[in-house]
Amino acid sequence: MNLIPNAPGLSPNYWCTWSTQNFGREDEHPDYHNYLGGVGSQFARAEMNEKNLRRWLQQFPKIRGDLYLMLDDGWDVPYGVHPDKSRDRFGTLELDEERFPSFTGTPAQRLKKLNDFVKESGWRGLGLWVPAQAAGPIEKGPAMEAYWTERLLWCKEAGVEYWKVDWGTYAHDVEYRLFLTQLASKLYPQLIVEHAYCMIAYNGSQLPTQDYAGDRFAEMGEIPQKSLEIHQFSQVFRTYDVFNQMGSSTTLDRTAYLLAGQGGLLTCEDHVRISASLGCTAGIMRSPYWNEIEGLDYDSTLLRRRLDEVTAGVLWQRLAPAFADGQVLCSAETLTDRWLFKTGECWVDQVFGQEIHQTAPAVIARGLPLPQVEAEGERPFVTCAQNPNGALSVTAHRRLLSTRQEVLPPCSVTLSPPSLPPYMGVFGSFQQVALRLPVQLGETFRVLGQSLLSEEAVDVTRSVGWEGDGTLLIPGSLIETLYRPTATPGDLSDPSVVFALVKEETL
Repeated sequence: MNLIPNAPGLSPNYWCTWSTQNFGREDEHPDYHNYLGGVGSQFARAEMNEKNLRRWLQQFPKIRGDLYLMLDDGWDVPYGVHPDKSRDRFGTLELDEERFPSFTGTPAQRLKKLNDFVKESGWRGLGLWVPAQAAGPIEKGPAMEAYWTERLLWCKEAGVEYWKVDWGTYAHDVEYRLFLTQLASKLYPQLIVEHAYCMIAYNGSQLPTQDYAGDRFAEMGEIPQKSLEIHQFSQVFRTYDVFNQMGSSTTLDRTAYLLAGQGGLLTCEDHVRISASLGCTAGIMRSPYWNEIEGLDYDSTLLRRRLDEVTAGVLWQRLAPAFADGQVLCSAETLTDRWLFKTGECWVDQVFGQEIHQTAPAVIARGLPLPQVEAEGERPFVTCAQNPNGALSVTAHRRLLSTRQEVLPPCSVTLSPPSLPPYMGVFGSFQQVALRLPVQLGETFRVLGQSLLSEEAVDVTRSVGWEGDGTLLIPGSLIETLYRPTATPGDLSDPSVVFALVKEETL
């Protein structure tokens, strides 16, 4: 019996090309300076072409059908065009013919041919990076509406279903983003328009060059409120870029703040385990094509060797799709991650030599009460959610210590969902996961367990325990036993397992 549906899920997840454009270059003698800031971005744009796309299409074989292939910055401008010198050339939404010579015809035909090619390669379809501006000297008003009307109809003809609206002249203009959303809804309601509020890669500021203090998202001046305003009308709102080392704590604090404000779906970028356990979507950035680059330890926490967790998180959303709204609870207790950035440990050289700290709620729960978390010494961040369809998920997230260590502190978690979950997804290593059931099951129920990388569940009824009040006890050793044999050799992902309570007669 396979607990995971064979059909791709409905959550609008995608894999984005940007980080691989930058860190997946096939340079013979890479110089780490060419990966930093605006210089790095320009080298990354040069990687956006048909040759590389054909290579990138080969990854994530188990979940391609669940993912849009998001072409990021560079796809619609000629080689060498730089936003500092020619910003007004971005936003044509015309597939550059030199970069993609095989896809010919009108602008709509070129996009359709590329979209069809992406789908034939097993992916859900093509997604497009779109700047928050029109190309050329076009200002807001009738000319702007005519411009985007034409391009929306191109995408409708091509069947392109996802726009990632990012930087541009109107990047921080809430009214402009609302205009794009409403126009798309009118002309092409099948199109998903994702928005963001462009910001630095961590919360607050520990640098003297920025105006706001602290290390929390709520302390970042107008950014939190403007983000909430955009989140209210966005089909998907992106929590935005983070450093690989600090990503979990930075994203957790942004996610907690934005979920509490309600709105559409949230995408947590590359933090698939946050997405999986809080009902958000993922904009995956990591890939097996990331390189070892001398002098640039951009991936200190080895995300490129944690690809199984991407597959597992996306497969979980076949059972528990991303959802909007819902009650969010955050613990009063917070945890702080720290990282002293050495030279070459990210793409922003201003933080080299600085210790950045990021604080977020220790526990975040969506759709159920805050769980009890017990640990000795350091604690992990814990997130959990009960999906509108009843599926329950919980994750223990890794921490960054002041000693520059990344650890997953052992803990026990007790969950008290308001309704009986048909499935429970468990992400991370635990001493124990306790599930306090709202009803008595009796002896006719069996407990099934399955690694999210497997295609077959096993009966684990005899490997779990019960307390007198109807609490199901899942030992951490069982989670490890189910997961480890299915992991890809050399992959460093923490466990991802699904459990189900099934009546005996259905087996």
